[in-house]
Amino acid sequence: MEKIVQEIAKNQLLFLIAVGLGFCFIAALGSWPGSQSAPMGLGWRLGLGFIGLVMAVGFALPYWRQLSNKSPFNLEGEYYAEGDRDYKNTITHISDNIYQIKSHSWDGVGLVEGNYYYGIYKYTDHPDSVEAGNWGAHRAEIRFNELPIFVIDLGDRFETIGRRHRWEKAK
Repeated sequence: MEKIVQEIAKNQLLFLIAVGLGFCFIAALGSWPGSQSAPMGLGWRLGLGFIGLVMAVGFALPYWRQLSNKSPFNLEGEYYAEGDRDYKNTITHISDNIYQIKSHSWDGVGLVEGNYYYGIYKYTDHPDSVEAGNWGAHRAEIRFNELPIFVIDLGDRFETIGRRHRWEKAK
């Protein structure tokens, strides 16, 4: 029960759905449970029930859409690029379907839509990076424990075509 209350407190849509269902509950009972006040008239009960139903359904639809946009995959964690144990990329979940990626020489951000990750990145001013300030785009098909990723350096001074990489999730 405590976990459900915490989840409702974190998500505004769930909170508003719960309020709508609460209105329906009060309308069905005719008054607040345990209240000494007179029961509501039929008109008030119907009105409150209708408002509660509209709220519950009205906020349930965007909540359901929000859930369906989330990826079933857990991207968060460390990945090795091309199996190189010294080259790690760290993916952090920011919110909903948005993720941040950090590498030793670049930073990126992107979103998950279905089974795909779409992101942008920029090389940092790291001393090991000859491409400092360069930026580009990622597109990856999410698979179990790996990300086959297609990279395009959009401002690349050294390479003008896209290249494919494979990131493997660190155990």
